[in-house]
Amino acid sequence: MDNFLNKIDKIEPTDAKIKEEYLNFKHDVTKQVIQSLREKIPKRIIYFNNLVNINSEPGMILNVKGLYNTPCKYKIDHTEENVKKQIKTNDCNNVKKKKETNETDTNGYTSNCEINGDTNCDTNCDTNCETNFETNSDTNCDINGTSIGSTSLDRNGKKKIVVDDKVLYTHRVPSHKQIYNELEKLKTYTSELMEIVGNVKLWIQLNTPKIEDGNNFGVEIQDQAVNILNRVEEVAFSLYDDSVKYYMERAKLSTKIIKYPNVNDYQEALREFDEKEWIIIKITIIDIRNNYIMLYDFLCKNWEKVVKPKNEDVHLRMTF
Repeated sequence: MDNFLNKIDKIEPTDAKIKEEYLNFKHDVTKQVIQSLREKIPKRIIYFNNLVNINSEPGMILNVKGLYNTPCKYKIDHTEENVKKQIKTNDCNNVKKKKETNETDTNGYTSNCEINGDTNCDTNCDTNCETNFETNSDTNCDINGTSIGSTSLDRNGKKKIVVDDKVLYTHRVPSHKQIYNELEKLKTYTSELMEIVGNVKLWIQLNTPKIEDGNNFGVEIQDQAVNILNRVEEVAFSLYDDSVKYYMERAKLSTKIIKYPNVNDYQEALREFDEKEWIIIKITIIDIRNNYIMLYDFLCKNWEKVVKPKNEDVHLRMTF
């Protein structure tokens, strides 16, 4: 085994085509990094700085003037209210017809109500209709007579109303479209940041020299650059979790507003919650800008040590 290992000077692909593709891959990574450092990163720094310029006016970071306030009050669909009224009317008519049918025998005799001249017959029927609205209803219809629901028995033998999905839209709290759009943009910003950071980190790691005694200061600079890139990646990944948390917390407040519409504090809490998220979005954009600046500034100041960690000729180590 030792003799076999002694014959191997260095590990390289045995297939010449694979070796060429591997070298081309390293070359492409280098080209992407140089393009990012010369063009993409400076452009993104200027873009984010113009997007949220906190130096233009004091207190701009906590300013929510650019956020329009979505009404927090829940909305009621009037069509559904009319459907409810129509269901009630249809069920009353059905119950009334059933009662009249039951009061008339099969031989065509009139009911006791008509024989006795009871003038309260219709009134009693309407009263029974109101009382038996939920228990005697088998099929519910909308305004056009289309069936939208029916009654069935649950495991305990009690009747339950099964409503069609097409009319199951009533009280709702609208989502904040402006914040939703900004969060979608943030996802694009962070994905681009992670892509650039990943390429730069891979490029530095691929060009780290072999471990030797002495003169490792340049290697330490490379390690420090990789640590900075790792922190930037962690920040970018955490942004996705923050957006999910926002939607979950807002959903809880919206549920409270629907459940307790007369408590104005829940509506005020939702408005404050949206304003807080708007401020967080601006802070996040500033953080993305700062991460770009710190990465760019560090690489510019330590460029020689990054590309020539041991004072070697840069053309011997890297391909541009």
